[in-house]
Amino acid sequence: MRRIKLPIRCATMRIQVWTGLNHDFARHFAWTTVFAAILAVMFLTACTADVPDLLGSVDTVKVAIFKSGRVENEAEMSTDAEPVASVRRWLSANRTGWVRDGRTYAPGILISTERFSINLLQSKIIVVSQHEEYVRDLSAEEYAALSVPFLR
Repeated sequence: MRRIKLPIRCATMRIQVWTGLNHDFARHFAWTTVFAAILAVMFLTACTADVPDLLGSVDTVKVAIFKSGRVENEAEMSTDAEPVASVRRWLSANRTGWVRDGRTYAPGILISTERFSINLLQSKIIVVSQHEEYVRDLSAEEYAALSVPFLR
């Protein structure tokens, strides 16, 4: 009868040869490496998220346009107003594929309420809601379509 070698056994043997370690330690090291790889894949998969429809839950939002870190223009808008409605439509069409992110970003075009904020930057859109921060890349065309109505 022929024995089938499992990949972990092969990895154990390679680790023994490369490091000169005893068999038990090499086997433990091989299983630990496999376990770490599985955890890494699970973590990366868990980092993407879906963003809820935040603009559907409010009637008005505060919009602030920042230049060089200072407020250039500020207004209160209805969520039915075209600039905010275009962002709402884009968010509804792009709910999946967001990445959780804990970094702080300088404001660009900031749409906010007491419960959430949406920050439009030239290459990213950032949604902050209930202590969670989600980021998604924007193409130049998407940014232009979303930002131009605010800048008129």
